[in-house]
Amino acid sequence: MNDTQKMLQAIINGQSTFRQEVLGKIDKLDKKLSERIDRVDEKLSGRIDSLDKKLTGRIDAIGK
Repeated sequence: MNDTQKMLQAIINGQSTFRQEVLGKIDKLDKKLSERIDRVDEKLSGRIDSLDKKLTGRIDAIGK
């Protein structure tokens, strides 16, 4: 292999390594965000259910 081919191979290997590192970081971030979104969704669902019960109770009281 001549010097040009060796340099090109080194660049390609570096890009492949960089790509794998970036994809790994993106996967970690995706997992972290998914967990946070799930927690927020659970909290909002609970609050919406609670609000629904309160409003239903008030409407029922007014309707009597």
